[in-house]
Amino acid sequence: MSRNRDRNDKKKLLFVVTEDWYFCSHRLSVALAAKKAGYDVYVATRITDDKYIPIIEKAGITLLPLKKMTRGGKNPYTELCVIAEIMRIYQTVKPDIIHHVAIKGVLYGSIAAKLTRMKATVNALAGLGHIFVSRQLFMRMLRFFILLVFRISFSGVKVKFIFQNPDDRKVFVDLNIADSDDCYLIKGSGVNIKKFHPPDPGKKTDVPSLILAARMLWYKGVGELVEAARILKKKGLKFRVILAGEPDLQNPNTISKEQLQLWHDENILEWVGFCANMVDLLSKCDIAVLPSYYGEGVPKVLIEAAAMELPIITTNMPGCSEIARNEINGLLVPPKDIQALADAMERLINEIQFRQKLGHEGRKIVINEFEESIINSATLDVYKQLL
Repeated sequence: MSRNRDRNDKKKLLFVVTEDWYFCSHRLSVALAAKKAGYDVYVATRITDDKYIPIIEKAGITLLPLKKMTRGGKNPYTELCVIAEIMRIYQTVKPDIIHHVAIKGVLYGSIAAKLTRMKATVNALAGLGHIFVSRQLFMRMLRFFILLVFRISFSGVKVKFIFQNPDDRKVFVDLNIADSDDCYLIKGSGVNIKKFHPPDPGKKTDVPSLILAARMLWYKGVGELVEAARILKKKGLKFRVILAGEPDLQNPNTISKEQLQLWHDENILEWVGFCANMVDLLSKCDIAVLPSYYGEGVPKVLIEAAAMELPIITTNMPGCSEIARNEINGLLVPPKDIQALADAMERLINEIQFRQKLGHEGRKIVINEFEESIINSATLDVYKQLL
């Protein structure tokens, strides 16, 4: 009897995340911290692979499958069904706090919250994504519609916003979508520094390895990395380029498997596909590269790489420059500048001691700013503000 009463006294926290793998990789840690703090935790998400179900359930989190949800869905009827599905979950669970994650989760979750009169929501925008960087007419029209819906959904409700970089926060404040007092800057999803630690030097080889780990999208700068690698190979430099990740078929900016295989067969790079063990893969690499011009939050893979003392080469773009500081723990280059990218790669390939210095500084930055307990504590503070 007392156990039931204790459970009923707990505050209910519900995450709305587009896909299960993203929840497991980017939000499971904060969900576990919330459980430890006394919340009953639920997650509404699309099941992409049954292997994620036991991970979520073993963590003591109630899984609520979103059967209609897709990241790239464009059928209006289906998308309305998704919103209706989320509304039913809200009405059933009656959460005290709803934590919406990423653009689609925030958009659909906020509409559902408005229609069901939910009292407290957290909108976490981990980068503004391809919708906010694309110049295509359809995407510009979609962006206008999304901003309009945001304004309507956020008005008159108790809502807090979490941004991963100050540039994204400024966009929402300047457009009068969010009040600056309701905006919190929490850098990234955090990383477990005990798991992601400097590797045994014996794992390294004499030939430096550069790694780009991400969804295989043109916006991530994959094409620019290929061309920069061509320049350096023509100069006779010895190095490896590893691409880790799969095409994203729900994103119009995806790179096809055929193209990736062509580059692989040309010996320009090694495409290894999806990697389940990033610790092992990063431990064999020397330099992390992400020449992105995408709407990033703070790329988690760069935080993981820095935690393992890999120097970073990335672009001077929002999110990327939050974790990579020029000449401190990495090198920043202008987006789409192939020659600047090639020059940065050549410098780190050749200058081993400089590479090591950047790597040491990178881990210090992660420990002081991006360690997962710091991120989790800051997120729980946002929940307390709502309650």
